[in-house]
Amino acid sequence: MIGLVLMAAFGTSCADHPASLVKPREPVGGWRPAPLPLLQTDIDSGGVIDLQIWGKWILAQTNSGTLYLGKEGKPDWSRLAQPQGGLAKSILAGSNGFFVGATDGGKIWLLKPDSLVWKDLHAETSLAGFPSMMVQTMGLWEGSLVASLRGVRDTSATEILSSPGFSTWKEFRSGLPSRDLAATFFAHDSNLYLGTFASGIYRRSLHDSAWVRLNQPQTWINSPPKFIDSPFPRSFAWFDGKLWSGQIVAGLFYTMTQDSPWVHFEPDSIRVALPRDVYSLYPWRGKLFVAGEWSSIPMVYDPGLGTWKSLVANFCLDEYGSDRVCPYFTTLQLAATSDTLYAASGGMVLKIGWPDIP
Repeated sequence: MIGLVLMAAFGTSCADHPASLVKPREPVGGWRPAPLPLLQTDIDSGGVIDLQIWGKWILAQTNSGTLYLGKEGKPDWSRLAQPQGGLAKSILAGSNGFFVGATDGGKIWLLKPDSLVWKDLHAETSLAGFPSMMVQTMGLWEGSLVASLRGVRDTSATEILSSPGFSTWKEFRSGLPSRDLAATFFAHDSNLYLGTFASGIYRRSLHDSAWVRLNQPQTWINSPPKFIDSPFPRSFAWFDGKLWSGQIVAGLFYTMTQDSPWVHFEPDSIRVALPRDVYSLYPWRGKLFVAGEWSSIPMVYDPGLGTWKSLVANFCLDEYGSDRVCPYFTTLQLAATSDTLYAASGGMVLKIGWPDIP
């Protein structure tokens, strides 16, 4: 009898208060995945590999060449139809919109995101004899656009430079090693820096007629035990009065002047936390953000405090912090609007607001 009474009382309590048994899920702080409508072909190819920001517009590129356009404060992203049925190989934000380099024909377009107008910059006119080149990477220098192009089968490479209005183009390769090409460009103080895929760092000033190879960051090898050049630069930044370079395998370096030796920056306290392969360096709001692979979690450096912190909060998880959403394990690019940091990470686009950054 007592058991029946208890069961009846328990049953009545549950019926009267069903909501008390179900606790609603609440979003957690930190990173959030952006809702890009990625195609399965995009995901299978490696997902999002680059993103650029122009004002409040965000342009994301997948490894399969698809482009997605979003806007800060808006939940929806659009998959863009590209001119002539082409695919993107590289993207870059400029003062007039987004530059898009194609996978074929040496085509470079200028996209106005607010009107979705594409302007053909006719970069291929400088590629006589190389009709099937893809635009590997691009950079801006003193109002001009510089681009590195390679053949579809990696049998040829060249660099070209536009006039300040992007109306004419000329060859810009003199001084670079054959068969190697630019992985990244970076302009500072009238100098243009170029990081090659396998030959190190080069510089060109406004008065130079050819690229000049600089002294290189040094990395230690055990067999035989010695320092060697670190020839794999992938990112640059000017921050805290120093030129920084992110490298594959060797990590992070800085130099005080353009001709002084490079210093390997690896604080002992977070030795295992900094990425081994640094693909993105991004100064923002007085801090330096660093990201790459091994580990893919972005780090932030505060020069005033001399401290590094990991942006691990909810990284690559859904908004509730329960399920992993990133299919891959590399962060390839960082960029920011006025109050939100975005990352091309794990094949996705992730974002984190300034209040959530430690």
